[in-house]
Amino acid sequence: MNIEAAVIQALGAALPVPAFADVPKSRPASFVTAERTGGTLANVAIDAATVAVQSWAQGRYEASELAELVDAAMLAIPSGSGAITRCARNSGPYNFPDLDGGMGRYQAVYELTFYKEVTQ
Repeated sequence: MNIEAAVIQALGAALPVPAFADVPKSRPASFVTAERTGGTLANVAIDAATVAVQSWAQGRYEASELAELVDAAMLAIPSGSGAITRCARNSGPYNFPDLDGGMGRYQAVYELTFYKEVTQ
């Protein structure tokens, strides 16, 4: 599993809205997306990733409320027993207007440490 899949899985389990890698063609009223935006591989097993998480809703206020839930869920991920052992907020949540679809959207960026499965 890669870092995007791990974050999407964790957020999907923690939030009352679905989480995706891409914006679905048929957009739900509220959802989140997560994408890797950078980072480095410390070695074959440790990934230090930068991940942007976007909170989407019908209006800006609703998106900001969802972003607060997302932030709490992201910061709680390392307390679970999964492969993500560290999550720190880099920036946000901040308004990130959806110019194409007109939905409310907020974004926050996180720095994560992720232990990858090493296959031989």
